[in-house]
Amino acid sequence: MKGLPIGLDSFEDFSSLDSIYVDKTAYIYKMLKSGGKTFFLSRPRRFGKSLLLSTIKAIFEGKKELFKGLYIEDKIEWETYPVLKLDMTLNSESTDTLKLGLVRVLETIAERNEVLLEGYEKSPSDMLSMLIERLYLKTGKQVVVLVDEYDKPILDAIHDEKKADEIRAVLQTFYGALKASAASLKFLMVTGITKVSQTSIFSGFNNLNEISLDASFGGICGYNQQELENFFAGYIDRLAEKKNKSKAEILADIKYWYNGYSWDGKTFVYNPYSVLLLFEKSLYRPFWYSTGTPTFLLKLLNTGTNLETVLKDAIGVPDTFTDGQTIEKLNSIGLMFQAGYLTIKSFDEEESSYDLQIPNEEVRKAIPLLIAEIKKPNLQWMSEIFTS
Repeated sequence: MKGLPIGLDSFEDFSSLDSIYVDKTAYIYKMLKSGGKTFFLSRPRRFGKSLLLSTIKAIFEGKKELFKGLYIEDKIEWETYPVLKLDMTLNSESTDTLKLGLVRVLETIAERNEVLLEGYEKSPSDMLSMLIERLYLKTGKQVVVLVDEYDKPILDAIHDEKKADEIRAVLQTFYGALKASAASLKFLMVTGITKVSQTSIFSGFNNLNEISLDASFGGICGYNQQELENFFAGYIDRLAEKKNKSKAEILADIKYWYNGYSWDGKTFVYNPYSVLLLFEKSLYRPFWYSTGTPTFLLKLLNTGTNLETVLKDAIGVPDTFTDGQTIEKLNSIGLMFQAGYLTIKSFDEEESSYDLQIPNEEVRKAIPLLIAEIKKPNLQWMSEIFTS
């Protein structure tokens, strides 16, 4: 059997490590053929956003040899484009450290591409504009920009409204360079966990295609039932043998624990991180929750009583429930959904409304831990929940 890709978020590693890659290139092809070139996707942590961007990067870098047997292999004309992948999981302790981190990232990318940057006075936005323009002039081809975890610096400071707003201002100026360089861009994709400030930060991109709740992309991250059974058949059989259960019983157990996430009420997927750890350890545990204490969310929810009430039954919300969130005005239900603690169970087209519920047993096990954290005295708030 091929290896389990636990912790892998670089597409190129799958081939060298002989790890299972669940083919998501059909969704990428759909984006490429949609007629647009700017996209935004929000998903919870540990759902494969970084791997998705890494796969897109390899496609635009023309690395056809890595896509042997995958859906997109014979669907496109393979060309090479300059690619900037911006990982925004930077130190955002202050605006100064954030700016310094951005400068260092851009300097590294410029050095790797043998592009000289000068005269920018360490301004991240000026550097980004210059880097895009010089790559365009050097190669004669438009530039691909991939922004991973665009909201991480803001979320790290979300409990401090003044600091968060200062960071937002830095990011708005930085991302504004992308609008100024639009003519030199081939493709832009932005990922994150929330839509907090997404509108204001990317206000210049009025045509940024929001695909988070688009049914056409419901399975772009996570594993659907067919993918689980096809790609992990050997591991499912091995687990059934260890648990002394039939394959059907094991599939029912896995579904009960880790399936149930949906962004359209029709396509339901498994949390990939938890499924992989299940196959490795042969234990049913809340692996996803254990990767980070959700104190960011706890700080904003304020009380455990509200949390207990909200999560008992299905919650009806309009289809705009994730819109309009700002640092000053946060929607706790929207945040619970974007963080992965609630999911869409059904959509009423006539009423344009969703029913939200807890996705699965893993999250049910995590809820008491959330409530216990809320009720702790002198809790030291942190923000690890939103690390990818």
